[in-house]
Amino acid sequence: MGGNLTAKNLSIIAQRHFFAEKILVCPSFISGHQMLENLTREGGGFSWLNFKVKTVQALARELVQEHICRSGLKIISPIEAGFFIDEIFSGLAQRGKLKYFERQIINTGIIKAITSGLAELKYAGLKPEMLKDSFFINPR
Repeated sequence: MGGNLTAKNLSIIAQRHFFAEKILVCPSFISGHQMLENLTREGGGFSWLNFKVKTVQALARELVQEHICRSGLKIISPIEAGFFIDEIFSGLAQRGKLKYFERQIINTGIIKAITSGLAELKYAGLKPEMLKDSFFINPR
C-alpha cells in the first residue's frame, strides 16, 4: 500500500510539475535512482524528467558549502577522516601515549570503529567542549 501510494504521488507531482526541478530525498543515490527507474518501468506515463535524487547529507552540504569555502574550511570524506585518525593514533602510539591501545594492534577495524564513533558524536550535535574525559575513561 505505502509503495503504491508513493508511486502514485510521485506520478502526480511529475505530471503537474513536468518541467520544474523536483528533488527526491532518499537514503542513497542508488536507492533513489532505482525507485525512479522502477516507476518508469511500471508504466503509467511516469517520467523522471527533472527529478534529482539527493541524500540528506548532500542537501546539508549544499546549504553550507558557500560558508565553508568562504571560511577556508574543507569537508573531509569518511576515507580522509579514517586516514586522519590513523595518523593521530600512529603518532600517539610511537610516543607511547596510548594506554588502552598499547595492548591492541591498531588496525583498520579499530580505526573505522573510532572514526564511526566520532562521526556519530558529531551527527548527534555534540561538540568537543561538551565532552568530559570521564565519559570515556574507565577508572579501573
